[in-house]
Amino acid sequence: MTIITVTFVFIFIPVPILAQEMGFYSNEKFDFSFEAPTNWNYQESVTITEGRIDEVVFFPTEFHISNAGDDANMIDMQTAMMGWQWQFESPTIGMDYENIPTSKISTLNENNIKDYYLDFVRETIPSAKTTDIYSKSHSYGWEVGVTYYGEVDLGIGQPIPYVGIDKAFFFKDREKYTLYYGAPEVYFDKYKPIYDHVVDTLTIKSVAVPEFGSIVMLILAVSVISVVILSRRFNLIRF
Repeated sequence: MTIITVTFVFIFIPVPILAQEMGFYSNEKFDFSFEAPTNWNYQESVTITEGRIDEVVFFPTEFHISNAGDDANMIDMQTAMMGWQWQFESPTIGMDYENIPTSKISTLNENNIKDYYLDFVRETIPSAKTTDIYSKSHSYGWEVGVTYYGEVDLGIGQPIPYVGIDKAFFFKDREKYTLYYGAPEVYFDKYKPIYDHVVDTLTIKSVAVPEFGSIVMLILAVSVISVVILSRRFNLIRF
């Protein structure tokens, strides 16, 4: 009888941008938490528009408004008057909260919340072109994800390409949490791994909302490949 021995070797490959120190951010008022870089600045209770206040906004320290100096554009000056601490062209990761009244959505279901969120994106960013949207059901409620492209005018007559990602988590008690990431296209890929990590570590009302994070999937895939390679090399599996 041939005995087959299988040795599982788990190899963790760090994502370069996540090599920086990560800290645990917790918002007790709205009951959510996630891991974010400790070398980023953040600002809570930020007025985005007249009817919208974001619970928290994170941004790279190098984009703090105080670092704009003579390069501050017209939009920077206007948003600084609103109390924003970051430059308008800064990559940002933020959380928006809403308790949805029945006047907006009478019955919560996967189709209704998807339409509701698409309308929200169109109203908020009329020029945005949606490139990807999905919706799914969870035990706690529903999730909607949107990726969009557009242009942002910095007040200097030269609009710049901008990319945004929203992930909205709808709970059955009508509370909606939107975790978003937006950046000029030139910065988007550089900082997106940070957003992915925030999503993977996000907990809302004691619920780990991501079903199976992308980092976990990466570790699993690398582990499976490693098992196959090492097994063949050391003849651990015989057929």
